Amino acid sequence: MYGSAMPGNGLLETSPNYVINKAVAARFQQLPQPKDKVQVMYVWIDGTGQDLRAKSRTLDFIPTKPEGFRCTRKRK
Repeated sequence: MYGSAMPGNGLLETSPNYVINKAVAARFQQLPQPKDKVQVMYVWIDGTGQDLRAKSRTLDFIPTKPEGFRCTRKRK
C-alpha cells in the first residue's frame, strides 16, 4: 500500500501534487530560522514491523541524550 508512492517507481513524480509540494517545501525552507530553537525528530518502527514512523518537536535547547524527548503519547 505505502510502497506505491515511493520515489523511484515513477508514480510520485507524475503526480500533479509533486510539483506543488516541491514549491511549498521551497517556500518554507526559505523562512528565517530562529537562533534559539532546534528541531528534534523521533523515528520508530511501527506496529507492523515493516514501516517507519516519525514525529518532530521544537525545543529551546540542544538535547544531549534522547531520553525524555520522545514525541509519543502515553498508552492506555
